[in-house]
Formats: sequence, structure tokens, C-alpha cells
Amino acid sequence: MLRSQSNVIPFPMTEKQRSENALPDSDLREGVEGSHESSDKWSQMRHRAESLLERSRGVLQRMHGDDKEEAIDFHEQIETALSSKNPELLEYACLELNELLFFVEGK
Repeated sequence: MLRSQSNVIPFPMTEKQRSENALPDSDLREGVEGSHESSDKWSQMRHRAESLLERSRGVLQRMHGDDKEEAIDFHEQIETALSSKNPELLEYACLELNELLFFVEGK
């Protein structure tokens, strides 16, 4: 009998990572209250992400090479999150892209 074993050693999360991954009480209540509200929240997140992608693509040509590569990486993460309906990844990638754009547009 063959057993599959993983060679991956999980690292413990830091306190910051735990707090970043924790769902706010409102998100916990939303899961209990029903899928309609959940789909509304996803629609809002999707709309904001699509708007952010559009804004980023508008300034992509003016970005420095390193910033452009980073922005493209965030675009891909956002698109992956949208296609897999992963709200955690979507929120993370949008926050990071928004921060990058803050600095790029301020230059």
C-alpha cells in the first residue's frame, strides 16, 4: 500500500497574518444570513476590481519598468481571483495594486 506524503512543511502564521486572514464579524454574519447578500458583496468587489484594472491599464504605459511588472502581476492575481471567485486573493491584490497606483499616479 502506497501512502502519499507531502514534503511541504507548513510555517506557523505570524500574528499579523492571522489578523489579516481573519474575517470581520460582518463577513461572518453575511455567510449565515444567506447567499443573496454574499453574491451582492461579490458583485461589488468584482465591480471595484474591474474599475481598478481599467484605471491601472490607463497608466500602464507611463509606468517605470519595475512598477509595470508589479502592476501586471497584480492584474493577473486579480483576474485569477475573479475567475476562481476568491475574495481573499481579490482583496489582497486590489489593495496592493491600489497602493502601487497611488505612488505611480503621484509621480
